[in-house]
Amino acid sequence: MTRDDVKAAERANALCMAVSQLASEFSKESMLSLQKFFGVRRAQVISTGSLKLDLALGIGGLPKVK
Repeated sequence: MTRDDVKAAERANALCMAVSQLASEFSKESMLSLQKFFGVRRAQVISTGSLKLDLALGIGGLPKVK
Protein backbone atom coordinates (compact mmCIF):
# COMPACT_ATOMS: atom_id res chain seq x y z
CA MET A 1 0.00 0.00 0.00
CA THR A 2 1.45 3.38 -0.98
CA ARG A 3 1.58 6.44 1.22
CA ASP A 4 -1.24 8.06 -0.81
CA ASP A 5 -3.39 4.95 -0.32
CA VAL A 6 -2.83 5.08 3.43
CA LYS A 7 -3.76 8.76 3.52
CA ALA A 8 -6.87 8.09 1.44
CA ALA A 9 -7.91 5.28 3.79
CA GLU A 10 -7.36 7.53 6.82
CA ARG A 11 -9.49 10.27 5.22
CA ALA A 12 -12.23 7.76 4.37
CA ASN A 13 -12.27 6.51 7.97
CA ALA A 14 -12.38 10.07 9.33
CA LEU A 15 -15.22 10.88 6.94
CA CYS A 16 -17.21 7.83 8.03
CA MET A 17 -16.80 8.82 11.67
CA ALA A 18 -17.90 12.40 10.95
CA VAL A 19 -20.94 11.24 8.99
CA SER A 20 -21.88 8.90 11.83
CA GLN A 21 -21.70 11.77 14.31
CA LEU A 22 -23.77 13.99 12.03
CA ALA A 23 -26.39 11.28 11.61
CA SER A 24 -27.55 11.78 15.17
CA GLU A 25 -27.87 15.55 14.71
CA PHE A 26 -29.62 15.89 11.34
CA SER A 27 -32.70 14.53 9.61
CA LYS A 28 -32.84 11.32 7.62
CA GLU A 29 -33.20 13.28 4.36
CA SER A 30 -29.92 15.10 5.02
CA MET A 31 -28.15 11.80 5.59
CA LEU A 32 -29.50 10.39 2.33
CA SER A 33 -28.04 13.39 0.50
CA LEU A 34 -24.67 12.84 2.16
CA GLN A 35 -24.70 9.15 1.27
CA LYS A 36 -25.41 10.02 -2.36
CA PHE A 37 -22.62 12.59 -2.38
CA PHE A 38 -20.02 10.35 -0.75
CA GLY A 39 -20.99 7.18 -2.61
CA VAL A 40 -18.69 5.33 -4.96
CA ARG A 41 -17.00 7.71 -7.34
CA ARG A 42 -16.24 6.80 -10.92
CA ALA A 43 -13.18 9.04 -11.17
CA GLN A 44 -10.63 9.99 -8.57
CA VAL A 45 -11.22 13.50 -7.35
CA ILE A 46 -9.58 16.05 -5.11
CA SER A 47 -11.91 17.84 -2.72
CA THR A 48 -11.92 21.61 -2.95
CA GLY A 49 -12.44 21.81 0.80
CA SER A 50 -15.90 23.30 0.26
CA LEU A 51 -18.78 20.84 0.48
CA LYS A 52 -21.09 23.16 -1.47
CA LEU A 53 -18.56 23.61 -4.28
CA ASP A 54 -17.84 19.86 -4.39
CA LEU A 55 -21.59 19.20 -4.66
CA ALA A 56 -21.97 21.84 -7.38
CA LEU A 57 -19.17 20.24 -9.40
CA GLY A 58 -21.22 17.05 -9.45
CA ILE A 59 -18.40 14.57 -8.88
CA GLY A 60 -17.36 15.57 -5.37
CA GLY A 61 -14.40 17.77 -6.26
CA LEU A 62 -11.92 18.41 -9.01
CA PRO A 63 -10.88 15.51 -11.26
CA LYS A 64 -7.51 14.11 -10.34
CA VAL A 65 -5.08 14.20 -13.25
CA LYS A 66 -2.68 11.29 -13.46
